[in-house]
Amino acid sequence: MRMDLSQRLRAFDIVNRYPEKELYRIIRELGEERYAGRISRFICQMRKRGGISTTSELADVITRAVGSRYGRSKIHPATRTFQAIRIAVNGELDALSAALEKLPFLLNKGARACVISFHSLEDRIVKNYFKKYAKENS
Repeated sequence: MRMDLSQRLRAFDIVNRYPEKELYRIIRELGEERYAGRISRFICQMRKRGGISTTSELADVITRAVGSRYGRSKIHPATRTFQAIRIAVNGELDALSAALEKLPFLLNKGARACVISFHSLEDRIVKNYFKKYAKENS
């Protein structure tokens, strides 16, 4: 899940070492997962039995945690949790914010910028920065 393999933090570390409260926060906030409590609890229970070393094991734990609650959803029950862990490992939202902070200084006067976001967390950050810049320049 790391974009930069030289960085120290790995998904394995988050899954197998972070306290349950922090796991919950990451899964809830970065994955926008409604079952974050159950998922983080199941992960911590599995760690007591020897840990989670593969993505398949993690996906199985998450599937057991949410059971049939996902029903006929179009996405796999582990999708949001994997997204949350990937965002946390890579510091993606901080990187996006840092890039957006620099944007006005990189553009010529009257230039336009286009940002493609892939989920609501990124979308919210981009919208807020563009609102801020519009207000400052009006």
